[in-house]
Amino acid sequence: MTPEAFRRLALSQTKVVEVYYRGRSEFRVLQRSFASLGGPADSVAMIQLTSEQQRMFMQAAPRTFVPVPGGSGQLRATNVVLVSANETIVESALLVAWRNIVPISRLNGSKIGGEIVDGEEREQCIGIHGTDNTLKAICEEYIKGNGKNLRSAGWREQILERLVYPELGAEQIGGIKRSDIVRLLDKIEDENGATMADNTLAIVRKVMNWHVSRSDDFLSPIVRGMERRKPEERVRERTLTDDELRAVWRAAEASAGPFGRLVRFILLTAARRTEAGAMTWGELDDEWTLPASRNQTKVDLVRPLSAEAWAVLPAKVVGCPFVFTTDGTNPISSYTMCKSKLDKQVVKELRYIAEKQKDEALLAYVAEVENLMARMAETKGDTRKEAVTRAKRHLVDLARLAPHRAFAHEPGGCPCRPCRASLGPHYAARQRCL
Repeated sequence: MTPEAFRRLALSQTKVVEVYYRGRSEFRVLQRSFASLGGPADSVAMIQLTSEQQRMFMQAAPRTFVPVPGGSGQLRATNVVLVSANETIVESALLVAWRNIVPISRLNGSKIGGEIVDGEEREQCIGIHGTDNTLKAICEEYIKGNGKNLRSAGWREQILERLVYPELGAEQIGGIKRSDIVRLLDKIEDENGATMADNTLAIVRKVMNWHVSRSDDFLSPIVRGMERRKPEERVRERTLTDDELRAVWRAAEASAGPFGRLVRFILLTAARRTEAGAMTWGELDDEWTLPASRNQTKVDLVRPLSAEAWAVLPAKVVGCPFVFTTDGTNPISSYTMCKSKLDKQVVKELRYIAEKQKDEALLAYVAEVENLMARMAETKGDTRKEAVTRAKRHLVDLARLAPHRAFAHEPGGCPCRPCRASLGPHYAARQRCL
C-alpha cells in the first residue's frame, strides 16, 4: 500500500481535512487528529485506536498494525506498516478511528481525550451523522415500512418505547457497540427477566438486520450467542394436568362477563387467545373458519366445534361483529385486569378447598399468597416486582398440590361444592367433578 493510497482513504471520511503539522500530514475531523502520515518516502502511518480496537486489528493483521510504546489515555497511537498493509483492512481501521473522534455514542457532554464534547461541537457531530440515523428513528422507519403488517407491531412498539428508547433511542445507530447491547440486555434481564431480554434482542436484531440491507457501511453489533436463555430452556416442558385444567375451568365458570366464557372456549378448542378473542360471528357456520389473515399458517384454518364449545359462546350483541366483546363495538380487551380477577377467584377456591380438607400446609400457602397479593396492590417499583415473582412461584406450588385428588374416587365426588357442568364426554361415567 502506498502513502498516497492511505491519504486517499483518510480523506474519504466525512468532513476530514488534511493539516501539515510538525513535519507530518494530520487528518482531522472536528479539529482532532485521528490519523497521520509522514513524507512520501515514509512507509509507516499512524492511526488513533482504543486499546480494544488496537488488539482486534493486531490479531487480524499483526504485520500491519504495531502499537506505539508509551501511549496513555483512551485513544492509543497505532503504527500502520504500509508495505505489508491491505487496503481493505486499513480502510476499516480508518473508519473506526474516525468514529472515535466523532463521538457518535457520546454526544451528551462526555469526555474524549480529557475534553468534554458538548455545545457547538455536539451540533457539528449531529450535523455530520444526521439525526435520522438514531436508533429510534431507524426503528420507527422499520415499523412504518416492514413492521406495520405484523400482528405483533403494537407489542414491538411497546417494548421499544418502554425498554430500548430510554437507553439507546437517541444514539446514532452506527455508534452502538456490542457492549451497549449487552448492558441493555443485562438491565432488562435484571428488571424484567431473561425472556423479555431475549424478546427485546430479537426485535432490535430485526431492526438492525433490516438497516444493514439498506446501508452502505453499517454492520450490526449483534452476533449469535447473545441470548440469555439456551434453546433447550425455551421449550415448554410442563403442561397443565387434568386437575389444573378443571381448576381453571371452575374459576372461569365463576367469572362474570365474556372473559370467563373466552377462557372456557380456549380450553375446549386449544385456540390462541388472540385468535379466539377477535373471533367474529361471520367466521362461525357449522364450523369455525379462521381466516388466513389472522393465523400464523397464512391459510384458512377450519376448526370443528363441539357442543360444549358452542354452549359457552355468549349471546350475540346486536350491531357488534365480534363474539367476545365488553363494549358492544370492539373485541374483548383489558386482559391484564380480567386475569387479575381470575387469579383472585382461583385463590379463593383454593382456600375453600383447604378449609374443607383441613390441610394446614395448603392453608399456609394460601395465606401467604393472599398477603403477597395485598402487598402488590400497595407497593410499587422493585418491591412490587419481587412480590409478583413470589406470588407466581407460590401459585405454581399450589397448583401442583392438586388438593382435590383425595376425593376423586368417593361416591359423592368432591365435597367442596356441587358438581358443575360437564367438562368432557367421560364426566357422566366417572361421576365426579375432578
